[in-house]
Amino acid sequence: MLSRRLLAASMLLSTLFLTLDQAQADPRARPQVSVCSHPIYPPISWVENGEIHGVSATVVQRIFEGLGYGVSLHQEESWKRCLKEAEKGNIDVIAALYKLKQRESYILYSADPVVAEPVVFFYSLHNPVSWNSWEDLRGKAVGMLFGDTFGADEDALMARYMRVEHVSSGEQNFAKLVSGRIDLMPLGIYGGPLQAKKLGYEPQLGYIEKPLTIEHWYIGISRKSPLIKHMPQVNAALKQMQDSGEVDRLMGEFSRRYMQAIDAE
Repeated sequence: MLSRRLLAASMLLSTLFLTLDQAQADPRARPQVSVCSHPIYPPISWVENGEIHGVSATVVQRIFEGLGYGVSLHQEESWKRCLKEAEKGNIDVIAALYKLKQRESYILYSADPVVAEPVVFFYSLHNPVSWNSWEDLRGKAVGMLFGDTFGADEDALMARYMRVEHVSSGEQNFAKLVSGRIDLMPLGIYGGPLQAKKLGYEPQLGYIEKPLTIEHWYIGISRKSPLIKHMPQVNAALKQMQDSGEVDRLMGEFSRRYMQAIDAE
């Protein structure tokens, strides 16, 4: 009888250690973190073929895998849906988003941003625009994605002086800009030129050097996610990655990757 019990215990321990080894070897066997992100801001964040790429997604993946989780970077949602799913608690982490007061009720932000990026107005070279005061932009049509915001003050000024038109995708916005259906489009100074090059519009576009704002891309955890308990570890790991220069290296790496993918097309 004793030998049978020892055999059973031995088999149970073997099964447990095998399961632990498999979990360590295969991230899919670990508890999973669901992630979504902004779909069109390379090199910081973009979605291609249903997968999130970029600096912020890589930072999130490395941090949570270091905490023992598997990380799903699959995304089919639009940006607006990404925010809504995080609000509902169906998404654990948003890899890259601006810090806005209206989102604080359902998102806990990282203490520090992953990246700071000036946002500028892009225009068609067939319809150049200068901007010294907001009166210069009165009546101009500006294109934005549903769910996009650039801060309460900036949003209010654009709504006051300009005609704001919303679309579902960045491709639509670029097409409207080069065809003259909108006059301006606010984009990050890092991601905007990369997107324009990918879509073949780079030779047709310029931008106003004066920034609309300087935006900071944060990591956000849904307040309905149990992962919210890990925010202190996320903050510490992010600071270490910034201090070591890893985030800067990732910015260079993903800019090159994005450009190489364009050249290969």
